[in-house]
Amino acid sequence: MSGPNGAPLIYPMSFEVKATTLALLVATCAWSAPLRAESAAPASAPAKDEKTRFAEAVRLYKAGDFAHALPEFDALASETGSPNARLYVGYCYAGLERPADAYAAFELAARGAGSEARYAETRTAALSELSNLTLRIAKLVVSPVEQPPGLVVKVDGVVLEPGAFDTHRVFPPGDHRVEATATGHEPIVRDVHVEGGETKTVTLFFPKKDAAPEPPAESRAARSDGSALRTAGFVAAGVGGAGLITFVVGGLEAKRAHDSLEQACGAAPCSDTAHQRAVDRGKSWQTVGNVGLVVGSIGVAASATLLYFGYRKGESSVSVAPVAGGALLRGEARF
Repeated sequence: MSGPNGAPLIYPMSFEVKATTLALLVATCAWSAPLRAESAAPASAPAKDEKTRFAEAVRLYKAGDFAHALPEFDALASETGSPNARLYVGYCYAGLERPADAYAAFELAARGAGSEARYAETRTAALSELSNLTLRIAKLVVSPVEQPPGLVVKVDGVVLEPGAFDTHRVFPPGDHRVEATATGHEPIVRDVHVEGGETKTVTLFFPKKDAAPEPPAESRAARSDGSALRTAGFVAAGVGGAGLITFVVGGLEAKRAHDSLEQACGAAPCSDTAHQRAVDRGKSWQTVGNVGLVVGSIGVAASATLLYFGYRKGESSVSVAPVAGGALLRGEARF
């Protein structure tokens, strides 16, 4: 249609209606899109119960897929403490040719079964498997004599927990290395060979790290500020004095016996048996006197040496070493 001058007629209202309709369509699409997306999202799968998981793991085991069945059984055993799951852990390890791990799992299964009647078959099966694996595994017991601070024990590079001390651990037969370190002690390394079916115990004893060897007796010396040497000097003086007194007494008694015999027999030696006792007594006192002279001389000499070094300033030492027929007294001083 045309206007009065032949120009086309324009209807603004019809344009507004079309724009409004377009806006409604866009809004409808915007709201419906997430609704469709939400309705299309799949619902999460319900968690499997323990019986279902156990049955699926058994199917994997029977199919020979030990590598995938093992973690399933191990997880079930850890979560539930079931000896049946632990028994199958041992079966999987045995299928993977890991007899040491299988033996440890069967031990746990037998221990977990205990004496409960419902686990009687599980216990019997575990014990049977343990018997079959005995010659294919080795047992090692690590027994520290003491547990000092900072103690770390490793077997083949793996840290051994303190709770595992003094109890056997299962390993493959062959060579194994036990290492132990502790604060203030020298490290310990033990290489041990264990045959199949054998149990060996490694005892760990930690010597002190800074312990110095004791010097030999002949070179042991007293080093101090001199008080010890002075004390030893006074003791030696006493011994020497006693020896000299013994020498004097022995000499006097020997002289007295000699004078009595000379008075009785004159210049000639007494040959009759009546004077033999006096002769023997004189000889004995002479021997006592000689011994007293030797002891007294050594004591006086030692006393003089010890007192000399004991009263000198500086570091000094005296050592005594036994020699044939006596002793060697050696003194040293630094000033």
